[in-house]
Amino acid sequence: MHTFDLTWGLPHNGRTCRRAVLRPLTIGGELAAIAEIDELPPLADDAAASAQTERGVRETLIYWSHQISIEGVPPDVLTADYLMDNLVSEDYKQILGEMAILVKKSTAASDGHAPDETAAQAETGA
Repeated sequence: MHTFDLTWGLPHNGRTCRRAVLRPLTIGGELAAIAEIDELPPLADDAAASAQTERGVRETLIYWSHQISIEGVPPDVLTADYLMDNLVSEDYKQILGEMAILVKKSTAASDGHAPDETAAQAETGA
């Protein structure tokens, strides 16, 4: 889990909500995101660069909607469409950076557990 504050925040019920929490994407969250992406209309092979960029951003926001929470914004409101309409570029870039920090934390945590797992396997003969 990784907590931070958005620079501009997201509006909800007359408030600006800034406190964000990122969590690693669960298997269920990833499957749900893939299902949402599969429901998007297909992108034409000759689609304009702007359409391709929009599609990529929308796919990113779909994944984020399954792994981010914003204090004051209910989970059912925090959809890719809501993020598309309310997230400003500066906060988008900030979340990208915070995701990199989360990945580093997850990698460090995994690396930190490896010696214990190896020792346990050696003790049990597994």
